[in-house]
Amino acid sequence: MPREIWLGPILNGNRAVLVERCRALLREGRGREFIYLAATRPLMDLVTADMLGGELAGTSDPLNVFLLSGFSRRLFANAVFDDTGEPLPFYAPIDTNMRPVQRPLFGRIVARLAEADRLRSFGQLARTDGLVTSMAALVAEIQRAGRTASQFRDAIRRREALDAESRPERKPPAAEPEGGDDAAVEAKRIASIDYDEDTALVYELYERVLDEHHLTDASRDYLRALMVLSGEFLDRPVRVPFLDEAKLLVVDGFFDILPVHAELLGILLRRFPETIVNLNDDQRNPEAFRAFRDVVDRFGERSGFSERYTVECGSVA
Repeated sequence: MPREIWLGPILNGNRAVLVERCRALLREGRGREFIYLAATRPLMDLVTADMLGGELAGTSDPLNVFLLSGFSRRLFANAVFDDTGEPLPFYAPIDTNMRPVQRPLFGRIVARLAEADRLRSFGQLARTDGLVTSMAALVAEIQRAGRTASQFRDAIRRREALDAESRPERKPPAAEPEGGDDAAVEAKRIASIDYDEDTALVYELYERVLDEHHLTDASRDYLRALMVLSGEFLDRPVRVPFLDEAKLLVVDGFFDILPVHAELLGILLRRFPETIVNLNDDQRNPEAFRAFRDVVDRFGERSGFSERYTVECGSVA
């Protein structure tokens, strides 16, 4: 099972080789046999233009060139229940320009929880636009960390259990002597726990609304893609036909990988007979690329990739 990391200085010819290989598959009517994941939209547009240039402009084969966000949506849209062959339910996005309802939804959830006096840490801030915006951003970060609401809740409970072991009695700040350092520390500790609890509650209700009403957002798409790749959705086995046909996975230009991206790629690597990761690295100037070395190490350590270094470098016109 060949797994390689292609490294080389900026303007090297590795990408051109990869694009030509995919073009050859398209010419042979085998476009379904590769999936090309680009790190950025400009890179995806460049690869797409190069791949479809010339005689391939009118190809009828699907062009499997994606951003990870688009790949997650395609993955979910193409998946079927294994027992019946039926497609998975459609989930309408709520964070597009045509349907910008994500922030109002968060505002409604937070307002209702505040009215029911269920948000201990937010107080009057629960009714402000700033808190709603911050909460929407925080939930998105948790999703991009690859954690569902139940997984985040479990993490909170584990933290509380550890906290209880170290401090068996949860004393309110008012019970401590006034002006003492212990009182300030205890107040911060309780406030932190309450904040985590409130965040978990908002996330749980947000996720529940999305699932019950068949809605989604860009970060939620990643989590659903993870479920599909793991082979189960809604407690039923699923499969992805277009992945079953693909044999070559190309991962190009990723220098910063979110945790949820890492999980997606980790599962994908196990499904493909051949994977090539293309990254820039210059042995003549290693310090400039040291910050990106963790991406190379992530692939190498986890999945047994071998490194292939190219020294050739094009000139700037």
